[in-house]
Formats: sequence, C-alpha cells, structure tokens
Amino acid sequence: MEKNKKHDQNWGGKRPGAGRKPKELTVTQVKKSKGSWGGFRVNAGRKPSGKIYTRVSICLTRFELRKIKEGAAAENKSVSRYVVDRVLNPQYIFN
Repeated sequence: MEKNKKHDQNWGGKRPGAGRKPKELTVTQVKKSKGSWGGFRVNAGRKPSGKIYTRVSICLTRFELRKIKEGAAAENKSVSRYVVDRVLNPQYIFN
C-alpha cells in the first residue's frame, strides 16, 4: 500500500521524483507579467529601406553551387549579388 501512496505523490513514474512537478514562476515570467515588455511603441522597429526584393528558387547540382559560392567569395560578394551581377552584366549576356 505504501508504494501506491508514493506513486500518487510523484504523479507517475517508478523512481522517486519522476513525472511532472508543479510549475514555479521564474524571475523573467514575473517581470513580463508587469507589462513592461513588448507592445506598440512609436518609431520602433527597422526603418523601411525602400527596396522591394523577390525571392527566387533555382535548382543546381552540388558542383554548380560550389562553383557559384567560390566565384562569389573571390569577388567578395554575396551569392545573390554575384548571380545577379553575372546574369545582368552585358559582358556575359552577349557572349
């Protein structure tokens, strides 16, 4: 009978202390409940840059991706900027 009492006190599990225990509030949870965090603030957040980007997906082999990344690194550009510059540059379009 003693085993069942222990089992009920631990909320499940065979070893002592196993199972869920009552939650205690942490310091951050207490601070958040005061209402000092979040919410609307005037002029908060990132300012709009005016640029509108569109995401595009292409399929490449691992070899092709590695070559593109190497070319971008050699020119000290991001992969996106490197691809756009290569595609839209007249030197490469009309060859």
